[in-house]
Amino acid sequence: MKKRIFYAVVAILIVLWIGYSLWLRQGRSLSREELIPTAEALIQNPLPLPSFLGINPHAGVNFDQLCLSLEGKGLLKEGEKFTDFRQSIAFNTFLYINNRPLNPVEISYPLGGFNIMDPGPENGTVYLCYNLDLEKGIHIAEVTTKNTSGTELYYKWAFSVQ
Repeated sequence: MKKRIFYAVVAILIVLWIGYSLWLRQGRSLSREELIPTAEALIQNPLPLPSFLGINPHAGVNFDQLCLSLEGKGLLKEGEKFTDFRQSIAFNTFLYINNRPLNPVEISYPLGGFNIMDPGPENGTVYLCYNLDLEKGIHIAEVTTKNTSGTELYYKWAFSVQ
């Protein structure tokens, strides 16, 4: 009887793990055959970079670390203060490389951003840096975040590693 309960619990845990893994991917899985033509099209015709996002280094450059900068001005409603929402912005931002989620290795919130252009309560930048260990070839990156209104914002680009 105890063995049956044990196996039932193990089976439930396996099903939950598989469900969690599928939930993490959120339907973003592409086969290798689908990935390459999409990436090549994005390299030839990159999407315009949205005003809320900065990428360093820029798309199409070979690198082993990627940093995103999320601009408070592009993510906050008028009258909201960056300091009230900076952690929310960081925790609602996700980076996927080849449909696999990455975790940031560094998060910083300098007030006004590093350029400190226009002082004001809505100004600020969330910086998220990720270490990359990619094989040679073509890759697709995708970032999703939410503004303080709850609208999901999205950007996708491709790059190659030589």
